[in-house]
Amino acid sequence: MSTTAFSLLDPRLQKEIYRMGWTHLRPIQEQAIRLILRGQNHLLICAQTAGGKTEAAFLPVLSQVAALPKPSVQALYISPLKALINDQSNRLEQLSEGLKVPVHRWHGDVSNAQKRRFRQTPSGILMITPESLESNFINYGSQMAGIYEHLEFVVVDELHSFLEDVRGIHLKSLLSRLLTAIGRKPRFIGLSATLSDTLAAQRFLSPDNPEQVDCIADPAPRREIQLAIKTYLRRPRSRTETTLEPRLAPGTALELVQSLDAEAFAGETPLNQETAPQLAPVPVEEQARKEEELDEIAEDIFRHCKDSTNLVFINDKATIETLAVGLRERVQAAKLPVDPFCVHHGSLSKELREEAENKLKTAGNATAICSGTLELGID
Repeated sequence: MSTTAFSLLDPRLQKEIYRMGWTHLRPIQEQAIRLILRGQNHLLICAQTAGGKTEAAFLPVLSQVAALPKPSVQALYISPLKALINDQSNRLEQLSEGLKVPVHRWHGDVSNAQKRRFRQTPSGILMITPESLESNFINYGSQMAGIYEHLEFVVVDELHSFLEDVRGIHLKSLLSRLLTAIGRKPRFIGLSATLSDTLAAQRFLSPDNPEQVDCIADPAPRREIQLAIKTYLRRPRSRTETTLEPRLAPGTALELVQSLDAEAFAGETPLNQETAPQLAPVPVEEQARKEEELDEIAEDIFRHCKDSTNLVFINDKATIETLAVGLRERVQAAKLPVDPFCVHHGSLSKELREEAENKLKTAGNATAICSGTLELGID
């Protein structure tokens, strides 16, 4: 451990870090500890996913909060996603266990009983989405000053997702209202994995004085990202609009496309010229056509993802469910001892979503077929 940064932390937190088996602090964590505990500026922390940004912010925040406990929220953590709050709350609870600093969650999946207990005795760290923060103003506006009376820090995770965005404008408005309600100016800490415009982030955290935002970035080399693109050929409609032309083999399709010129493309059905293979059309309903195409995609997902951990993003919930059925059938046909696939989207129950999140974090092989609910910050 670096004694310079590590020694600045609360001794109880030092003990927790040793108990968790840490052998060293990362460079951004050492810098953040010094800047937060020895300085007064706001802070922007940039590092790649799983680069230790959360700990970089909360190691010094926890130390300061634990040293001066107050009967209100002292650190507010704002996240764009409920799943990210669930993920990060477990990590913060581990760190804060020996400090007796409560960690609360507030979003649509948290029970009313938990929220009521928090409002009665607010304390420690509150993790919340922008929409839930607005609901606090709507439903408990008269209590806001008391709940956040001793607020010292506001941590905005995945800051890049809020920049130049309607949701970001909404969040800035909410934070302005909050600061007006409590009559104090807490320090802001922004966390971001990808950031092309540092100045925009500084202005978000401190609109009046962006120069008062210190910036630190992970010096570690960027990890290589490998990208592969696979396309699926959709069967063209015949002129009758009630049948589909037979699917061409990839090689045949490529030869056919290469043989076409500008005049051929000007026609109504260039792929139905004499150069195309003369095969019988296949009658099919639109839904059956879509299911057939998704079945081919499900086969690819099963073959490539069943033995590793993955996030597969889909644009709509109906397609997610269709692919899930196809994958389940393949798991049963292959007689796999454990189903490595799960589903995650906003219309599922809290229990099913949390089960999928836990599976991703704990299972050896797990693939989530998901919407944007798992898009940000899940390490």
